[in-house]
Amino acid sequence: MNHWISRPFRLFGVMVIVLTLFSMQGCSNRAWYGGFESSERMRCQQVSSPEFDDCRDQSNVGYDQYKQERDQLGASIQRSRMPDAD
Repeated sequence: MNHWISRPFRLFGVMVIVLTLFSMQGCSNRAWYGGFESSERMRCQQVSSPEFDDCRDQSNVGYDQYKQERDQLGASIQRSRMPDAD
């Protein structure tokens, strides 16, 4: 009887671990992008004055906008790889 009681709890534990790992991936992607964005801003400080504004504008894309553009590009690439229906 103990076997039947412990099995659902083990399954629940595995599900919690899997969901935690999936949720952490989103956080790690955002953290990775934040580090990338910081390094780009530091690089912008090393360019000459006329190029600084353009560099800063390009590096000031927030994570949500970056993710939206990345997802759109990925969807566009997938559509271009699909065979024509003709």
